[in-house]
Amino acid sequence: MISILAAYIIHNLTLMIDPIGADSELVINGTFDSDTDWTKGDGWTTSGKCGIWEESVGYGNLEQDISIIEGQTYLVQYEVGSIEMYGQVKAQVGGTDGVLRTSAGVYREIITAGAGSALKFIPSASPTGFNSVIEIDNVSVCRIIETGKNWPLYVSSMPDGDGVKTNCGAVYDTAGILDGKLSSGEVVQHPGIQLRIRSSDYEVGYAKIEELALALDNVNQDTIVVKGNTYLLQNISRTTSVVPLGSERGYKRRFVFTVNFLITIRKI
Repeated sequence: MISILAAYIIHNLTLMIDPIGADSELVINGTFDSDTDWTKGDGWTTSGKCGIWEESVGYGNLEQDISIIEGQTYLVQYEVGSIEMYGQVKAQVGGTDGVLRTSAGVYREIITAGAGSALKFIPSASPTGFNSVIEIDNVSVCRIIETGKNWPLYVSSMPDGDGVKTNCGAVYDTAGILDGKLSSGEVVQHPGIQLRIRSSDYEVGYAKIEELALALDNVNQDTIVVKGNTYLLQNISRTTSVVPLGSERGYKRRFVFTVNFLITIRKI
């Protein structure tokens, strides 16, 4: 069910996009305004306001020691300005690898740190020997913190037992559109989801579903790893506005809101 994947998306990407869910910035000189603060391995320079790796010069990493706590999760953001001639690069936090990037773009990902204190950008080329060039810029790493604002999120049902919080959300599968196939044979999926929010307070519930909807609106070429599978989220677009469904019957009288989305996604 795509709703299971959507639950991961909503949980992770709303934390990623919401600045309230991130601690202070850990990277110094992430915009490479000066040729300082970074340890440059073979092939790397940091002139011209970005980090540049040239395969013809050598194979090394671009590194910075930051205050990493083993086992904590971190929001890692960076821009690959360009990748030329079969270059590829990945971020690493405390020894844990991020997603391997093979094209230019602005990337956000959540990495759970292993042992060590270093943020690294590890370049490679496949095939080698074509003088690959990679540019890295606008690097940011923040520890993700719990703010107490996150509500329980369920899949395909909204439980109503005594132990279930009044304020909660649920994701349901809805009709999407037919999948497309790229010339490479890769399948692009366009599933539909519905997000519902329940709250005892009308204004609080409406604000929560708008917060989540706006976060999903901002998804653009993001990646997410679910049970060992990596997915590229090309975009998530609303197919309806937020719709208040009114209050429930009975003594609890809680308010319910809904909004529908179409996801463009492919497994990579």
